[in-house]
Amino acid sequence: LTNTATASAIVRTARVGVPVVYFCHGLHVTGQPRARDRVFLAAERALLRATAGVVVLSGEDELWFRARVRTGTPVERLDAGVGLDLERFAAAPMPAADDGLRLVWIGELVRNKRPLDALAVVACLRGGGIDATLTMLGDGPLLEQVRAAAPAYVDVVGRQDPVPAITAAHALLHTSEREGLPRVQLEAAAVGRPSFGYDIRGVRDAPGATAVGDVGDTRTLAAGIERWWGAGAPPPVIDRGVLDWRHSHDRVTALLARVAGG
Repeated sequence: LTNTATASAIVRTARVGVPVVYFCHGLHVTGQPRARDRVFLAAERALLRATAGVVVLSGEDELWFRARVRTGTPVERLDAGVGLDLERFAAAPMPAADDGLRLVWIGELVRNKRPLDALAVVACLRGGGIDATLTMLGDGPLLEQVRAAAPAYVDVVGRQDPVPAITAAHALLHTSEREGLPRVQLEAAAVGRPSFGYDIRGVRDAPGATAVGDVGDTRTLAAGIERWWGAGAPPPVIDRGVLDWRHSHDRVTALLARVAGG
């Protein structure tokens, strides 16, 4: 069982003498494939000749592989990735709405996560009359730039334990431009919080998620949050059992047994 594109490519071309199952965390192609995307996808397709099974995280990746693998090659999609320790991410009641809408953003502060978009989304919400605040967790090369741009209603706190921040928030804001299946959205769902992000692969597959607008369309993303808030901020309807790491473990184990002939 091998994952990450480079390591998996090496293993699948090395003739290791045993069946190789590829755990694809995400093809990371958004919209119409660019030239470099087409080169990457062509390489992935060629490597399928040495692939005995595939594990994927998104519906679009599942369709892509199913249309291209050899007949009989199993493709398994995990609804919640590798899953979570549900004892750590315990369900918690939604905070009261009296103090306004509290959002949380969690991730690496790098360009493809688009942390500055989160500031624009909250500004749109406040411009529409919603008393919205945002707490941002994470570290990275854009940390100081985000801190400098953050208004008083945005608290950029750096790297911290996400559980207290998710529990204190009404919803998770996720502004990444490409994803496999965002773990932070699973964590929010486990606590009982919805998440909102751009309409891209991975994000739209996450339990409890609402995918709204194209990448960079912060107004449309804010409008999706505004509709949810105006509807009374309902918590997500999810099956917590699917989020348990044991659920994912059992499905991958079953696939490996099938590939091995067990």
